[in-house]
Formats: sequence, structure tokens, C-alpha cells
Amino acid sequence: DLLNILSHEDADIIALQEATPRFLSQLQSQPWVEGKYSLSGNTKSLDPLGNLLLWKQNSFRPMGLYECRDGGRNRATIVALKLGNQRILNVANVHLPARSETNDRTQARKRELGAVIAKLQVLEQLQKKIQSTALILGDFNSGDQDPKLFQDDVFADAWQHCEATKDLDGFTYDWKRNIRAEKTRSHGHCGKPPRRIDRVLVGNLDLNPFQCTLLGCPAH
Repeated sequence: DLLNILSHEDADIIALQEATPRFLSQLQSQPWVEGKYSLSGNTKSLDPLGNLLLWKQNSFRPMGLYECRDGGRNRATIVALKLGNQRILNVANVHLPARSETNDRTQARKRELGAVIAKLQVLEQLQKKIQSTALILGDFNSGDQDPKLFQDDVFADAWQHCEATKDLDGFTYDWKRNIRAEKTRSHGHCGKPPRRIDRVLVGNLDLNPFQCTLLGCPAH
């Protein structure tokens, strides 16, 4: 299902979390990927699972690939993509720690997101001769009702910035709509309420988000 959705969307940049070597092999065998997209990882870097970024080869020139690690885990993958001669997009694909039943891990999420932002700021200083924009996207494992993870004057939440979606819930974990989420909930693995845990953050808003949509609703 996910491969069909991605093929249909034909996105310039794709950010995936919890990608496995098996999934990567399936992805690389797709005709719409071969010769069209570059990938940030391989079966070794995704063992047992990890973050994966894809970008269209004819749209961007990669300027650097970086990892932000926490202990032995890669929590964020950052790629610097040059768009034409006038702009660089520093794209960070994150997967922040999940809340457990006994620990909400808010401080761990803040620490890891802070490390990602610090790396993006370093890249911006190194790229000061050309305009750069930072994007942070992925699984934040934090809903709107959770403690604030980032400063609104530094990054804008694209979902809340767009007029058409700012008043919508935008839940990306929603057992009321998603069959797979309902199955995990019914088996007692996850009793969390519906939440918008996946986000796209845009730095300094020199790129202006104008449309947001959710894909794969409802998923099987």
C-alpha cells in the first residue's frame, strides 16, 4: 500500500521512518524509483530499521549527508540538497523517542530535537554564501496536547500555518480511522488517544507552506 501511495504522489522529497532492509529492497526494485531517486541509506545503515530520505535526482544536487545519533541509534538523517543555483534545502528526517506507559520521554525528545536544530544551524552558517532553508519532518512522537518541543519563532508547523488545515486535527495516529492502529489498540499494545505525531516544520518561512494533506486515509 505504501509503495503505491508513494508512486502516485511523485514527490520531490520523501521521508520515511522505521524502514527495514527488506522494505528498502522492495523500494529499490520499483520502476518509479530506479534511475529517478537517490536514497540516503542502504541495507547496512537500516539494520534493523532506520530513517530513509529519497530525493529526485533531476531536481536536487546533494551537498552532504549527516546523521544525528543518540547512543547507538540514528534518530535523524539530514541531507543538504541544492536546488538550482540560488537555494539549499537542509532536510532533517527525524524519529524522536516514543512515550511509554510509564515515561512520556519529553526531555529525551527535546534533547534530540535540539541536537538536530543545532546541526542545521551549523550547516546554515557554513552555507551563508547561498540562501538556505531548514526543514524538519518525520515522526515526532508528540501530539499537540504534549509539552512544546520547538519555538514557533524559529520553526513553523506547516499543518498549522496553512489556512485550510490549521483548524483540523490532522491525526496521524488515529485508531478511529486506521484499521492497523485499531488492531494494535484492541490487542492492548497501544491505548494512546488519536494524535498528530507526524509533522513538517519549516525554518524562517522564506518558503511559505500553502497546502497540506494526509495520505493513506484510511490505511489497511
